[in-house]
Amino acid sequence: MADAAGTAPTALPSLTDVIDPDALDALFAGDRTNGRVTFRYAGFRVTVDADRRVSVVEPIE
Repeated sequence: MADAAGTAPTALPSLTDVIDPDALDALFAGDRTNGRVTFRYAGFRVTVDADRRVSVVEPIE
């Protein structure tokens, strides 16, 4: 995220203020092969797929 935002990691808000990482892990636990979670973080749209692929889309206006 810091690279995408062009800033230092410490300049970003805490990710746990936006999404619960334990809940995200639990959602995709086991043999689950489909599903997707999308959320906003630091002005970007972040998508996490069941295969653990993460994509970051340019700032949302």
